Amino acid sequence: MRQVIVAVLAGFILAGCVQKFPGPITVKPEPINTSEQEVKAKIDNFYSECSKLKDAFKCKRLADDIYKSGDFRSAAIAYDMICSGFQYIPACKQLADMFAHGDGMPKDIDTAVTIYQIACNNGDNNSCDLARNLRVQNSKK
Repeated sequence: MRQVIVAVLAGFILAGCVQKFPGPITVKPEPINTSEQEVKAKIDNFYSECSKLKDAFKCKRLADDIYKSGDFRSAAIAYDMICSGFQYIPACKQLADMFAHGDGMPKDIDTAVTIYQIACNNGDNNSCDLARNLRVQNSKK
């Protein structure tokens, strides 16, 4: 019995250590319209909060909250700041997804492929597949 408890506890501990990146956003919210002034204010606030946190994971969670509110324009800017500033793969992937689907910006497959390729070059195998698949789809058009 003691071995079972130790094994279960070890599993919980390892599960917490293994999860390196947050999961992707699985539900796409309804987009909302925001003015340039609202976007600027939201990004200024995001930048201020993220600068205090100095942690890519926590900054991405802030950007995820913006995305989940439906403000895709502000979320794209926030993800771009995290991707370029921290070179944080989950933020880069979310930004690439947004370009691939045209969320908050015009759909741009070439930019999505470029961002996925950057994530791929930094060791994210899923991004390698996504870049390759988008290239193939884009070449068929």
